[in-house]
Amino acid sequence: MLFLLMVFPLLSQALESELGLLNKLPPNFSGFQDRDVQSFPDERFGASAGYWQLEGEQYTTLTVILYDGGYGPVETGITSPLSKQAFDSAISDIQTYEQRGFYRDVQEVSRSETSVSNLPVYFSEFKFNVERNGGYTGVKSFLLVTGVHGFLMKVRLTGDTSDLSEDRVFDIVTTVLRYFRHEDPLAR
Repeated sequence: MLFLLMVFPLLSQALESELGLLNKLPPNFSGFQDRDVQSFPDERFGASAGYWQLEGEQYTTLTVILYDGGYGPVETGITSPLSKQAFDSAISDIQTYEQRGFYRDVQEVSRSETSVSNLPVYFSEFKFNVERNGGYTGVKSFLLVTGVHGFLMKVRLTGDTSDLSEDRVFDIVTTVLRYFRHEDPLAR
């Protein structure tokens, strides 16, 4: 018991806040611009960093969310049941957007467990249509969920650019991880 009383304060000091970790991301990288970092009013939902990229009429958005759902430190990778629940919930959110009319013709292209920068992740790719300028435009959307630095990390890239491929998505997520994963106190 004495050991726990000594170690827990050290671990809690080592765990950085979601906002602190997201603020480590640069304002611009990999062609993305104008980082917008914000906390959600409910602490369980953590914080997010949003980016966008515009090439002519085509856009890509990147959102990185870190949160613990109120459950406390989350294991690194996808061994925690919370990681799978977060992944399933994020997929359900996409389906809800379709039911509410924000997305049309949602198709899940792939779903897998894979690895990015030696970190196990849940991964999914979607295609759907979004309303734009009075019509609908086809987009791709990629979703990754894993545990990192004691939090669930959800990354979503959505865009209608032809260069939004799985390889590019993994390169971008590798760049995101590079900014805060190396100090992960819960990494094995």
